[in-house]
Amino acid sequence: MRRQNTCCFPRKPKKLPDIFSARNGVRIITDRVRQILEDFDPGVHQIIPIEAVYKDGSKPDALYFF
Repeated sequence: MRRQNTCCFPRKPKKLPDIFSARNGVRIITDRVRQILEDFDPGVHQIIPIEAVYKDGSKPDALYFF
């Protein structure tokens, strides 16, 4: 069974930064950064989509492990 890439944020920030690190040191990027990376180096980086959920059940825009 494949593990789903899901993370839960304790509170909803006013705006997520474009690049930030999770507690375990993994970098998380927004779709904006993903698009920039793919424009400069197409197919070079391993970018994995994740599903993030706030405690209130709402979801931020697309996020990726980088």
